[in-house]
Amino acid sequence: MASNGVSTDFELFPEPPLLAPPKAPPRMPGANSKTTAVLLDILKENHAKWHIFFDDDGRHNHITHQLLAIWAFGAHQDLLRGSYNKNIPLQRPKPENTHLITSSNFNDHLGDKTYYSAYLAYFDNVVREYKGDATLLMEKYIFSSEANFASTTESGRSPQMLCRFLASILHPLIHFGYGVEFGLPGMMSEGLAQTAIHDVYMAPLIPESLFTFVSNVPNNPTTDSPPVHAFTVVASILNDPQFKIPGTQFFETYYQLLDKHAIALVEYANEWTVDAQKLASDSKEIDRKIEELQWTNTILYAVSGYRKDEAFNADFIYMHLVTSALFLPILAADLSPTSQALLLRTYFITSLAWWIINGPPGPSPPTHPHALSFSSPSSSSAHTTTAIASTPNPWLYLIQQASVHPDDHFPKLIRALMHFAVMYGGREASSDSQVDFAQTELPGAQMLDGTLFVRAAALTAKRIVIQYRFEPQAGFTLLFEMSFITRLFFKKKIMTLFYPPWRIISENVNSNLWVAYVSLWYTDFLPNIPGRGTRQPSKKFVGALPVVLGPIVILFTRRIVQIWYSRKGDAEERTLQQLLKQQREKVEEIKKKTNYYSTRELLQRYDESSPAATPLQQRSALPSQPPQPSQPPVTPQRKVFPPNNGSVTRSTVSPALMQQLNSPIQSTPPEPPRKQWLDKIVDVVLGDDDSARFALICEKCFSHNGLVKESVWEDTQYVCPKCKHFNPSKRSKKLSASPNSPSSVSTQSSRMGDSPSSATSRSPVSQPLRQRTQPKSPLRQNPTGEEDESMMDVED
Repeated sequence: MASNGVSTDFELFPEPPLLAPPKAPPRMPGANSKTTAVLLDILKENHAKWHIFFDDDGRHNHITHQLLAIWAFGAHQDLLRGSYNKNIPLQRPKPENTHLITSSNFNDHLGDKTYYSAYLAYFDNVVREYKGDATLLMEKYIFSSEANFASTTESGRSPQMLCRFLASILHPLIHFGYGVEFGLPGMMSEGLAQTAIHDVYMAPLIPESLFTFVSNVPNNPTTDSPPVHAFTVVASILNDPQFKIPGTQFFETYYQLLDKHAIALVEYANEWTVDAQKLASDSKEIDRKIEELQWTNTILYAVSGYRKDEAFNADFIYMHLVTSALFLPILAADLSPTSQALLLRTYFITSLAWWIINGPPGPSPPTHPHALSFSSPSSSSAHTTTAIASTPNPWLYLIQQASVHPDDHFPKLIRALMHFAVMYGGREASSDSQVDFAQTELPGAQMLDGTLFVRAAALTAKRIVIQYRFEPQAGFTLLFEMSFITRLFFKKKIMTLFYPPWRIISENVNSNLWVAYVSLWYTDFLPNIPGRGTRQPSKKFVGALPVVLGPIVILFTRRIVQIWYSRKGDAEERTLQQLLKQQREKVEEIKKKTNYYSTRELLQRYDESSPAATPLQQRSALPSQPPQPSQPPVTPQRKVFPPNNGSVTRSTVSPALMQQLNSPIQSTPPEPPRKQWLDKIVDVVLGDDDSARFALICEKCFSHNGLVKESVWEDTQYVCPKCKHFNPSKRSKKLSASPNSPSSVSTQSSRMGDSPSSATSRSPVSQPLRQRTQPKSPLRQNPTGEEDESMMDVED
């Protein structure tokens, strides 16, 4: 057991080897002493400075994941530093360690995020004591009986460290896996500390009985019974209606599964053949079982997100199932057979749970032979196309784009899929290998071959790279990380998004004070001037003077405030235009350095639909047209249905009645009453009433969002609280429509298509930071058999 007296000579962040360990993805050339030095400096700074969660919601710090992934791709040191600087504004400083975690109180604070620094200091000493031996660390702190159910916490609960290790979409496992793969004991310490502060919400999926089941009961007592493939378990869940859990909210489905269906899910997963006895007797069994999991999780990601005629949905949750499966061979390599069986079985249960939670699974994956395929370049053009000549291997393009993309999950996914392609890319559909997918019960599995991984990567890149267009909202569903320039733009934009509250106070405080004074003056409740009578002429004159001069002062004050805020708004608009110009120049520079225009053609060739049918090509082929003015909301009209000749004949309905039925309902709004001269005087003194104000109507859902004065209507911009749509101000629309404005140039560029001649890229578009649009999935249908387009959310 570690103690505070452990020597600190052991290096927590040694130089990672350039040669990858066995069963790990190979390193790409490019790393050198400078890039490695920059990498280690950032890893040490992250270890000492930043919390593992960057907010109170428990969203994870991914700095180390992205840096190690792109370092393995051979990224330049400037790219490493830039990626780190991009993530710094998101991070939360690690609090000072004011607690001491020891072996005696280790269980007392599990699940408490405020104890991260304490657990990190504890595991730093433990890792030094164990000399960075990952196998010993996992056996003691993850898989041992004391770490799960043989001991209790201060509240009397079991520690259940294995459940915490697989919590929050497998993040602790991923973090610890990076430390093991790259030989970084400091990251192993971070992964174990992160495990300790995660909660055990998914405890119903990892009950105490599972440990006994794995240790003592072989899965196939009869030698004649065939082994059950993971695909067969997925097929059984697809055909079970109880897992088509109704619900419109993510956490509603989450808790329904854990409360009502956890036992059934565990029983299905226990049918999967993972036998500790066979793992001990056959050294290749662990590789076969891990291969099943890596194929299964890739299918859950790729097939669930694919639609033939729709955009691929790079789902955030399913993506973690792929990236986490990359570390299974590394973590399980030297574990005991019982721990190996526990790891694989609990990992499989957790993956199935997140698949079900993220949406009701449908009956089967697609069975069409080409449902997931994309066309390859023809042989006649293989030596003449510029894109193919510059990037003959699609993985080279994918690595290049993943290395520079601001989404920190993209390089992790490409790296995992690339390694799976190396391991299993030679597999043919319905092959005669030892485990034939056609023998499983999963419909369409016989069509799977080794190109699944490059196809999944290409579809992801099309969604993340081509459609990204340097907009912050693009990327994996639910992702919200933005580049530094874009974050700076939105920070300034939010400052002018809402009508300034101080301007409202400045314009109305004088009017309110004047009304209060007039009321006191009229009712003769003003305080008396000392030493004078209440009826002296000077007293009356002084008291009446503010009544006369008040409206003049109010009018001048309002005008001055309006002029000041108008000039301030114009200055901010000019600043934003300059930022957009700088952003476009930077984006164009990045495009030219990364061969964006030439390599994009290669990716389009690996799309099933023809290039002319893709949305990008269609948009490029359309002639430039002037923008259509937005139509104001109109009064809804009654829908006219054609007469049913089978039930109502022409002879039974008169022409006058038919004309009346087919005519739209006309709604004539009542005219406001005409104002008299007294009303106009009151408006000047007190300000306009509601009838003289402008209504804020959302462009998208036509909801009423309050009233504003005519003087500020052109500058008012807001976010609709009902549909979350951003409604720009009329003034910004005018600036966007002007020929020299950045948004106008961007609009013209979008009409011309994405070609090198259109030298500007699209500016960021105001959209919700968490886009929750999920295409219909073959693995998600409601109990009636109709496809369900509902989408649930989870934060990371």
